[in-house]
Amino acid sequence: MAALSRVLDVSSMTDALGVYVPAMIAQKAVGLGRLVLLAYLMSRVPHQYGAWGLGLMVATLAAPVLTLGAGQGLRRYVSHYEARGQLAAFFKQVRWYVPAACVVTGCVALACSGFITRGVIVSRVPAATDLPYRQQLAVCMVALANAMVLSLHQGVVGFMVGMRAYRLVSVVEVFFSVLFTALAAGAAAVWPTGLAVLWAHLGALLVTLVLGVWALGVLVGRARPLDGAPPAHDGAGLRLRRLVRFGLGAMTAALCLAAAQSVSLTIVNRFHGKAAAGVYALFAQLSQPMYFMACAAWTVLLTHSAARWERGDRQGAVSRLQTGYKAVAAASMTLAVVLLAAAPLWLQLLPASFRSGGALLGGLLMFFQSLTHLAVVNIVARLHERPAAAAASMGVGAVANAVLAWWWLGAAGPAGAAWAAGVGMYLGAGAVAVGYLLITRTRLQVSTWLVMAAPALLALAVRWPLWAPAAAWAVVLAVSLATGRLFSAEEKHILVGGLRRLVRFRR
Repeated sequence: MAALSRVLDVSSMTDALGVYVPAMIAQKAVGLGRLVLLAYLMSRVPHQYGAWGLGLMVATLAAPVLTLGAGQGLRRYVSHYEARGQLAAFFKQVRWYVPAACVVTGCVALACSGFITRGVIVSRVPAATDLPYRQQLAVCMVALANAMVLSLHQGVVGFMVGMRAYRLVSVVEVFFSVLFTALAAGAAAVWPTGLAVLWAHLGALLVTLVLGVWALGVLVGRARPLDGAPPAHDGAGLRLRRLVRFGLGAMTAALCLAAAQSVSLTIVNRFHGKAAAGVYALFAQLSQPMYFMACAAWTVLLTHSAARWERGDRQGAVSRLQTGYKAVAAASMTLAVVLLAAAPLWLQLLPASFRSGGALLGGLLMFFQSLTHLAVVNIVARLHERPAAAAASMGVGAVANAVLAWWWLGAAGPAGAAWAAGVGMYLGAGAVAVGYLLITRTRLQVSTWLVMAAPALLALAVRWPLWAPAAAWAVVLAVSLATGRLFSAEEKHILVGGLRRLVRFRR
């Protein structure tokens, strides 16, 4: 019971960074091992890896829609109602609303599975080189079942994150990753198909969801109001309207983000078939770890900034946000350029049938780094309760991606689609994000703007050797740190103090 009590404890920001971010790093390490293992198990049938990638894409697209964005809404409003002593009432309300919304929308999605299959999963290649239609329909239906459970899982995790229970979130996420790896490896070894991996994913999600719901009930029962927050007496109708209004905006943003990640994969599958889509899907997954680790840090920054925001310390929230953003974004960019420069070495770890995907790496890394470096805009928009701004940036990025992919696919093939994703997101989403910051008169430091622009350096890999972006970034980083242009003295003091507390915590 003492171990369970410690897992359920609410974390400070230092504790959260010391527990949650390392846990996400461990989770992604397990995930990278799983990707390589699945690539070897499916090396003789890369079109089946493509089917798995397309099924995961469908699940990722559908999940935020099925609960109308409730997962993101819970991250924003749990701290609001916890601060005001209404958390138990809020929990009782959403534990019925979220599953009900998921069941209704999920049934509609399953009824449309044939349309989704023909529009997203079917390729324009000779039937002899593609999967039978009935198998593709099965992939779509199992993917939609995954989406239903995934949307509920995201709601449970969103509630935990809103309560800043990062130890519990870490346990849930790592448990899921390990369980899915074991189930997927076993399923693919016996039946190396995308459908088998999707069933394994569904089984791991179901087990994790049941345990997560139980733990969340215990967590809510231990909650107490936050000190220093004003009281509130919101009725059930107002609580639900707040959640739905914010959730719909957040759902649109999440859907646009998922669509932006899926545009190029869909186009590659449509015109080059599932074998090429399998290679693209693998390298898209290999390019994500830095982005997801950065997202773990953004989650911590958002919830703790939201807690400061709710207490009325808005300037302090934005100041800490900028400091944390620059540190995480600079670290993520450093890892990305190292990964790109070392590609000739680590590509040898992959099966020969997948190594051609090295040509996709620069564009895909630029795509995910653009998302990472634009995160500050999304966090500010959520603090202002304007998730539509994030949706607009992702939507424009997705459109730019699609236009460039149609243009470049014929000349450069899948590599053109990858660069379309990177350049389209950087220019499209970046333009909207900068416009939003200027319109709202958000005061960002010059160094923050420079960090946001950093992903452009990855475009050097189009014409120059793979080490060129790493060399350029090393120069920029060295000059910025040496001249004090990246972090002010106060920011360095905050970061050093945080690192010291983190070291003491780890001990």
